[in-house]
Amino acid sequence: MNKPNKEISEWVADSEESDLMLSTVGDLLDEAAINWPEKEAIVYVHQPEVGDIRWTYKELSERTTVIAKGLLELGYKPGDSIAVWGPNHPEWILSEYAIAKAGLKLVTLNPLYKEMELEFALNSSKVSGIIHADTIGGEEVRMAIESVREKVPSLKSIHSFTKGIDDLEGLGKGSSVNLPPINPEDIYFWNYWDS
Repeated sequence: MNKPNKEISEWVADSEESDLMLSTVGDLLDEAAINWPEKEAIVYVHQPEVGDIRWTYKELSERTTVIAKGLLELGYKPGDSIAVWGPNHPEWILSEYAIAKAGLKLVTLNPLYKEMELEFALNSSKVSGIIHADTIGGEEVRMAIESVREKVPSLKSIHSFTKGIDDLEGLGKGSSVNLPPINPEDIYFWNYWDS
């Protein structure tokens, strides 16, 4: 009969080593693209409203870098807050990695929000922009955003999952903007999902 090993081992990095081990969300994706460029990172199949999508780590890394540059070209500054509002779609993933690479803060919004909740979340997080699904539960999302826009003074730009992401990619292609250095200890994520 095998006896369980009662030894417990633990490795604790000294402070110099642990600083080297910190990575940003964008860095982790870029490292995966180097290590496994042709491996599938994202697979969406058999979802009628999305279509069949398969992106490798390399494709995901490259697209999110271009979108991040598009965000910066549009005038967003590192530290600005960008909300993402919609159900689980591939564009959500593109948005969150691009936001991370641009040094922006991601504000996640519950797709079930009504106008009053949306207004509160956007104002509380002082969002500069929002990236949204075209529809949520059959409702036009842009109309809900427009109905609260005047009550959210920090909101400058609105981007849809479809045309908005395409426009950001268009801005980012061939851009000479450099992505900013990102401190792994900076705030990246603000969750309003459960609020």
